[in-house]
Amino acid sequence: MLTPMATEVLGMPALGSRRAPDFDSRNPEKLTEFLEEFKELAEKFGLVMREKAKMVLKYMSSTEQNRIE
Repeated sequence: MLTPMATEVLGMPALGSRRAPDFDSRNPEKLTEFLEEFKELAEKFGLVMREKAKMVLKYMSSTEQNRIE
């Protein structure tokens, strides 16, 4: 189960909200779409590269996060 994280702090939509981008590794063909959606949203909220790198992980499922860590 995904728990809400403090994404609102930077103005980004909360994890799991309707406006939040998400990626599921069971649909790898959707990765490009997810990254483009995230990029547009992050730029809209003025995130710098370091914030984007940190925030993109928060929108991935816990399975994907565990693979990266």
